[in-house]
Amino acid sequence: MNQFQEWFDKLVGVASETYDRQRLAESLFRRPLFDAAAFQTPACWRRKAAPGLRRSMRTGR
Repeated sequence: MNQFQEWFDKLVGVASETYDRQRLAESLFRRPLFDAAAFQTPACWRRKAAPGLRRSMRTGR
């Protein structure tokens, strides 16, 4: 199918630079904006404990 598109572009007179710009635009805008895999774990597991809580847990107060 891509070969037919290239032949059609050559027949109609579409410049190869136009085709290259289209490929570049598709590669940029089809990327995901962020990785959602990081949000699979609960937020409480991702956060570090507060410094005061760590100290009090060690001393047993």
